[in-house]
Amino acid sequence: MMQENMRVEQTVETEQGMRALPPDEKQIRAHFSKLGSMMFCGTLIIIIGQVICQGIASAVNPNIADNYNLLLASQMVPMYLIGYPIMFLLVKQVKPSSIAQHDMKGTQLFVAFTITYALMILGNLLGLGVTSVIGFLKGDGVVNPLLNIVSSGNIWINAIYTVLLAPVFEEFLFRKLVVDRTIRYGEGTAVVLSGLMFGLFHGNLNQFVYALPMGLFFAFLYAKTGKIRYTVILHMAVNFMGTVLGPLCTTGFEEGSAAGMAASAVFSILVYAFLITGIVFLVKNRKLFHLSAGEVALAKGRRFRNVIVNLGMILYCGFWMLNIILMLFV
Repeated sequence: MMQENMRVEQTVETEQGMRALPPDEKQIRAHFSKLGSMMFCGTLIIIIGQVICQGIASAVNPNIADNYNLLLASQMVPMYLIGYPIMFLLVKQVKPSSIAQHDMKGTQLFVAFTITYALMILGNLLGLGVTSVIGFLKGDGVVNPLLNIVSSGNIWINAIYTVLLAPVFEEFLFRKLVVDRTIRYGEGTAVVLSGLMFGLFHGNLNQFVYALPMGLFFAFLYAKTGKIRYTVILHMAVNFMGTVLGPLCTTGFEEGSAAGMAASAVFSILVYAFLITGIVFLVKNRKLFHLSAGEVALAKGRRFRNVIVNLGMILYCGFWMLNIILMLFV
């Protein structure tokens, strides 16, 4: 018994020279299962709130389907006023770890923005390509919710949701809360899980394909800086480019006007400039994407089993994967 207690108290040396506690796989699975369960319960609360709110709005205005702004509000208001706050409280029940804080220079933030934008553009192109092929095979188009937001309703109302609310709430949940509660198992585990859960939460294939790499990069930045404001700023900037500046430049002028064509051309040049610059910076700085081990070392070959193959994570990931699949056939 004494030898067993001594073995449990020993620490193991990681390849980075850090001291790490010997892993208790049952405890590790329980930790990730609790996190997944809280995220899943929060997801259900958001969806139930949206269904109730949309039902009330439909009863008050039977023609709600013809009023995109009202329809969008019936989905977003319960999410941000009720769903997210409850989700925050649920996830906070899971024990967090502290992250050392470091500042980013303005030039570093600009580099990070171009990389983020390049990841978004490349991911979006890939997502559009995949969904186009699927739509062709099934003989019908695949729904793209983001396109509906950009092309429908009032641009400034859309901006409230996509530029102000979404970046703040999503970054606090998927970076601050999720990464804080997983980084003790290594930055790699925290980054991958944050990106995966963030991508899945978008609920459709097209957005998942570009939200995943963005989420991975945001999680990496937060893990290295410990400051959520940087990823919030980047998230806001990218969403502003796509849902405000883009529509203003391409559809905000009279069709065929010289000003409209000039604005559209300038925006296109800006997009390609950020895309190319982001790719260059990504390749140039690829060696800096180093992920440190955590205080608890996960056994190689069993990481997926311990982190994902548990009740909570299966519920969360399985629910959103099923939702993504169903959205392909709507």
